[in-house]
Amino acid sequence: NLELRQFGDAKRAFSEAVSLDAEYAIPHFNLAMIAELEGDESEREHRLRCAAALGYSQSVIDSFHRNTGSILARFEGASDSRADHDAGS
Repeated sequence: NLELRQFGDAKRAFSEAVSLDAEYAIPHFNLAMIAELEGDESEREHRLRCAAALGYSQSVIDSFHRNTGSILARFEGASDSRADHDAGS
């Protein structure tokens, strides 16, 4: 569940996709997104380099970097809202 920051299933699926076709850029990019959300900068950079080397558009990667803050804010806001709601129960 993404809202709970439980990325294990997604990571396993994208990693399996990479193992089936290492030349497919999208799973590398998706693994970079998860690494970003988990705060793993070295894995994020590695996966972004892989995706770019496989032809993933630099404009998409640039957009990812610009939008990461808003993505994190939405997840943190959802968690904060749940905590506030649970505390009020």
